[in-house]
Amino acid sequence: MTSRNTGTDIHSDTTDSRRPEDLGSFVRENKDLLKQYLETRFDILRLKALLAGSRAAGVLAWLFVVMLLVGLVFVFAGMTLGFWLSNVLESPVWGFGVTTLLFILLL
Repeated sequence: MTSRNTGTDIHSDTTDSRRPEDLGSFVRENKDLLKQYLETRFDILRLKALLAGSRAAGVLAWLFVVMLLVGLVFVFAGMTLGFWLSNVLESPVWGFGVTTLLFILLL
């Protein structure tokens, strides 16, 4: 019984002409492809960092606007409470004094 090599044998002893013999020749043959791959990976990393940075900036801007609005609500609520207590206590000093004490206790 003789064995014939038909080219479909996985364990063939003949080397494929397209197969590089070492890593150096592989890198030389695929230098442009490797460069393009690394540039693409760098672009993906840069875009992910840009996405994270823009999300963080958006959250900080939103937090700033919310804090500004909350501050304005406290200022106008304090003035309203001060004038109302001034009318109830018939003294602006006592009305705004009590309001100031309430805000100090809240802090």
